[in-house]
Amino acid sequence: MSEEFKKALDSALDAFKASLPATMSADEVKNAIQAKSDEMTAKFEGVATKEDLANLSSELTEAINKGKTSVKEVKSVNELVSKSIADVKAKKEVSFEVKAVGDMTTGNVVVADATPRLSLLDAQGNVYGINRTLIDSILSYVDLGSTDKASITWVDEVAGEGSVGATTEGQKKNQIDIDFKEKVANATKITGFVKVTEESLDDISYMSGEINRVLNEKLYVKKSADVLADIITNATAFNLTDFNGTVPSADIIDAIVVATAQSTMSGFQPKHIVMHPVDIAKFQLAKSSNIPRISTVAGVMEVNGLKVIQSLQATKGDFILGDFSKYRVRIYKEKLIIGLDGNDLTQNKRTIIGETRLIKFVSSNEKTSFVKGTFATIQAAINKAS
Repeated sequence: MSEEFKKALDSALDAFKASLPATMSADEVKNAIQAKSDEMTAKFEGVATKEDLANLSSELTEAINKGKTSVKEVKSVNELVSKSIADVKAKKEVSFEVKAVGDMTTGNVVVADATPRLSLLDAQGNVYGINRTLIDSILSYVDLGSTDKASITWVDEVAGEGSVGATTEGQKKNQIDIDFKEKVANATKITGFVKVTEESLDDISYMSGEINRVLNEKLYVKKSADVLADIITNATAFNLTDFNGTVPSADIIDAIVVATAQSTMSGFQPKHIVMHPVDIAKFQLAKSSNIPRISTVAGVMEVNGLKVIQSLQATKGDFILGDFSKYRVRIYKEKLIIGLDGNDLTQNKRTIIGETRLIKFVSSNEKTSFVKGTFATIQAAINKAS
């Protein structure tokens, strides 16, 4: 950086800081930095190097972040409403609740000193130590869509009469009929709400964003749990006896192999298996002969050709496998409402209500692709006595 440019930059930064108000929103900070960066780039072009000009934005950001001006993101209830409704219209999931049941105040956040502080890092939407990655969800593998109806009428093929067969010359051909049954799947509701003080929204910059994130996570996990529970309810219990007493030292993977055979015999090709992380670890740590039967393709673990779905919603020791694309889930009316309830006005609070409605169904033919079982039970049945 040339001496001439350094002096000009220091002078411009001082002027920039002096021009900023004591309180600014996150968007105002970003817009101010962008505008000043564009202005200074045009002004110093030809005086500064391309690298110096490229670093102007970070120089301006650093000037603010060192505390040389007070930057505070103020979240009003109207701002929160606008953002949340925009999320709904964009079909993003919204939901609501943090920690134990109770009203949310500034006391829900333990701060380093008496005043909740905001750095530019917070204004950019990142709070260290809070975000985490969700474990795999069954919703990523089912036939997931949306609907504008509270119930869906669908047609299920049921057993008809007659069969297809060989016909000799001059004889009557084989007649069959196909029977259908109309069925109706109704929406089930999942809800949650939070009571939050205006002070916590105004004084703690990340509160509204974290309410949205955590509650979105909780709603998503609940939807996933409900879907998995219904798939398990509709699945066929393992009942294949062809391998009883035939497998030496039967282990978890042996149980998966015979359960896969049962699913395939129903006329479907199973693609996934849902297991608890502890059970996945067990077959990874099992005897060396398992190694050829376990593989990782594009970062996804496979066992006996099935992609493994880790789920904390699975019961330890149990599994369910099948073609999960045969299970239909339709989302109906996910919405967010923010308003006053009871004594909210006099207690300076707002109530945030989140709701989603699910429609779930699987045909009687296709549900036979789902096989559920308990590893220990199947291992005991197929194990060959020594």
